[in-house]
Amino acid sequence: NQNAQQGEGFVSGFLAQQALWNSDPTSARHFADQAWKLASVYRVEADFIRAARLQGTAAVRSLTVRVAPSSRRGDRPLDSESQAAANFAHERLHHALTRARACQRVEEELPTLIALAELHWLLAHVGESLRDSHPVSERPDHVGESLRDSHPVSERPDHGGESLRASHPGAASRVDG
Repeated sequence: NQNAQQGEGFVSGFLAQQALWNSDPTSARHFADQAWKLASVYRVEADFIRAARLQGTAAVRSLTVRVAPSSRRGDRPLDSESQAAANFAHERLHHALTRARACQRVEEELPTLIALAELHWLLAHVGESLRDSHPVSERPDHVGESLRDSHPVSERPDHGGESLRASHPGAASRVDG
């Protein structure tokens, strides 16, 4: 039954969030992956966005558990498994942020940006960088754009801010003042 599967995906998302709050990234990843799989039942965009954010956040927290206690800035590069986890986290979080902004799901933007900040802090802390982890020819296009995409809609050149002010009359005072 599709309704039951959609409900199961919704509950899986909440269980993933609960596991993150309980510092259990392994369970969080399991439930987030399940939520992603079940989001395709009705193809509700909000379900895909939430699941991608949870997958990325779980990967960041798992990476934190793996490398943070034993690493200090510049000690050694990430092993291939940790680098793969960092790349997966970055891809999922960037995906969630891009889709959240395209659909104006602002309630997903802040937790996604926070998880991206955690990832970037962690990588800087261990002396690693997503940008430097691949030869230029192998870098995904979105890696170089992550900083541009982290700016608010009103400051992004591709949106110009004008559409925000035009569509929300009270926004001009909030954006400009």
